[in-house]
Amino acid sequence: MKRTFSRLTLYLMLLVLCSCNSDVFVDNFLPSAKKVHVPADGSEAILRFGASNWRTLGLWLRIDFTQSVNGGTYDPVVGDIYSLDGTLMARDTELYCQDEEPFRFVAHSSTFKLTIERTSGKELRFLDAENLGTGSLQLQLNVGNDYSYEQIDLYIDPSPRYQLDSLVYKLNFWLEEDSAMYSTYVVGPTNATETSWKYELHPYEYFQRTFTFQGGDQWHEPIDEVAFQLFGKEKPVVDVPGLDRFQSPALLGEKLAFAPGKTHFPLSDDLLSVVDTIDVPPLTQIECTIKCWYRFTGVSYTLYASNPQTGHRCVYEGRADLYTPQAYSLTKKEVPVHIGK
Repeated sequence: MKRTFSRLTLYLMLLVLCSCNSDVFVDNFLPSAKKVHVPADGSEAILRFGASNWRTLGLWLRIDFTQSVNGGTYDPVVGDIYSLDGTLMARDTELYCQDEEPFRFVAHSSTFKLTIERTSGKELRFLDAENLGTGSLQLQLNVGNDYSYEQIDLYIDPSPRYQLDSLVYKLNFWLEEDSAMYSTYVVGPTNATETSWKYELHPYEYFQRTFTFQGGDQWHEPIDEVAFQLFGKEKPVVDVPGLDRFQSPALLGEKLAFAPGKTHFPLSDDLLSVVDTIDVPPLTQIECTIKCWYRFTGVSYTLYASNPQTGHRCVYEGRADLYTPQAYSLTKKEVPVHIGK
C-alpha cells in the first residue's frame, strides 16, 4: 500500500510539472518600453525586447482622437514586407508575421511614412519616418506569442518641412472646352419716375476668372492633397498660367501661393468695358438675368520638392484648371412698380 501511494504521488507530480512546463520555461519577451517616440528628422528609434520569442501582430493608425488615450478608432496599416536583403515577401499586407524571422516593413500611407525592421530576435528599428500633418501622429503596434500579448504606442511628431524645387507647367499641351459651365446673376434697375430712362449694364463686372491647383475630373485625378502639406504654413509662391490674346495658356506674370481651394481674378479691361443699354419704362423695374458662360482650360503640371534635413524627395502630378468668362446672354422681365400715395 505504501509503494502504491509513492507511485501515485510521483505520477501526480509529473503530471503537474508537465502541464505547467509551457508557462514556467517561456522566456519573458516584454519590450523595454510601451511608448516609443519615432523621430521624423532622418534618425531612428530602437525598441529592445527581453527575449526573441515574439511576433508582430498588426500595426494600426489612430484616426479618431475624440475619446481617451486608450480609446479612439484605429485603422489597419498596410505595406510591403521584405527580407533584410531586399527580397519582396508580401505586398499590400498588414504587419502580421507567422514566424520570428527578421523582416523589413514599409508602410503605405498618404499621411505618413514609416519603415520597421526586425534586425535580430530582440530588436525592432523604426526609421525613415515622416509625418506631414501639423500634429503628432499615433500608431499602435501589437506584438506577442501564444502566451502573451503587448500593445506598443508609436508617436511620430511633425516632420521638417519641404522646400519647393520647381513647378513645371506643360504649356505646349492643354485641355480646353468652350461654354464648359455658366453662372447667373440678377440685376434689377428700377425706374420710380414717370419718365423713361436708360440703364447702362456692365454684364461682366459681376463675374471673375477662377483658378485652382486642384483641377481634375472623372478621367484625371486631382493632385494628392498631401502635396499642400509639404511646406507647412509658409506656402511657396509660384507662377500661374493665364490666357494670352490667342486664348492659349501662358505665364503672364500672375503669382499665387501653392495652396488648395479656388482663387478669383478680376477680368480684363476689355471685358469690363462691355456695355448693354437697358430701356427702363416709367414706374417699372427691369429684372435682368445675366448668364455668363466660361471657357475651360486645363494645364498639367509637375511639382518637385525636397526636404533639406532628411534628404527625402518627392514628385507630384497635378492639373491647373482655369475658367474664364467668354460670353453672356441677357434675359429681361418687366415688373410694375407701385408707389403708394
